[in-house]
Amino acid sequence: MPHQDRTGGSAGVLPADDVSTLVEFLRCRVADDRASLGEDLEQTGPQHQIGTLHQSTVLLAPGRVFAHLDAVEHTLGKYEDAMSWVRMAQEKGQDTDLHRAAASAYLDMLRMHAGEWATHPDYRPSWRRS
Repeated sequence: MPHQDRTGGSAGVLPADDVSTLVEFLRCRVADDRASLGEDLEQTGPQHQIGTLHQSTVLLAPGRVFAHLDAVEHTLGKYEDAMSWVRMAQEKGQDTDLHRAAASAYLDMLRMHAGEWATHPDYRPSWRRS
């Protein structure tokens, strides 16, 4: 079933298999990043300057990376929960608009997160926000 991403209008429609692939892509990228960081990395370790942005120093620390990966996983879970509510409402013949709106918002965030790995060979340009 295609998922109408209402925040993106007609250009925001993603076929169900594209959404499934997006979810799997993000799960794999998060797992890869966690494996690269290792389980023994001290989350409160030193911060490393990675550049400047508008005259402010941009710092990256293990704790920020772990928190970000947690946020991606949390959003994945929320999207799946919202779609579960859509299916339950459909089965009961109820209105699904509210649940679809929630799923659409989470899908929008997932598409934005996927852009962080846009240089990965498995990334699909169709996931970009229009």
